[in-house]
Amino acid sequence: MARKALAVLTVLLTAVFAGVLPGAPAQAAELDPTETIKKTVDRVIDVLNDPDIQGPEYRGERKQRVFAVIDPVFDFDELSMRTLGRYWRDRTTEEKEEFVEVYTEFLKNFYFDKVDTHETEKIIYGDELRRGGRAEVRTRVVTPKGTEVPIDYRLKNVDGGWLVYDVVIEGVSLVRSYRSQFGDAIRSSSFDNLMKELREKLKEGEGAER
Repeated sequence: MARKALAVLTVLLTAVFAGVLPGAPAQAAELDPTETIKKTVDRVIDVLNDPDIQGPEYRGERKQRVFAVIDPVFDFDELSMRTLGRYWRDRTTEEKEEFVEVYTEFLKNFYFDKVDTHETEKIIYGDELRRGGRAEVRTRVVTPKGTEVPIDYRLKNVDGGWLVYDVVIEGVSLVRSYRSQFGDAIRSSSFDNLMKELREKLKEGEGAER
């Protein structure tokens, strides 16, 4: 049976270097990188396949339950810092906190939109590469038509647990992709205008669900 699965992360998925901002996410305890990803993917699929919350009327509930699964595993703080790149250090504390909050919601919604509408036959777990406190878990999402989509997760070790700080989809890094887009937006306009555009996208998504 085809099952909905993690098509991106988009994300989502996931944030900022651990320790730079308060409120770092809780770690997945006592699991290695591959186990961390597999457990998370399995839980997301369980939520999306729950027969009690199928249909558009339960979209909001599915979204919140998926968010609850990915929140402890993705380091949205580090994702945010890496995405802004050199523009991060120019931001005030308030601007950094605001960007993390808005960008996190943007990524999580982008992630959910992908996994809630894509189906897969299975997920193949490949190599796990480690170097120091960093790791990369390679996977392939197989669609019902037999197409394989490579999705690699980059994680860092934090207090014995593993947190995702980037996702590479078909060779394209989520962090690098948005870093390029956001950098262009800041250079051509301003950081404030970038924030305005991100908030507008979030409002558009909220409006579509009403």
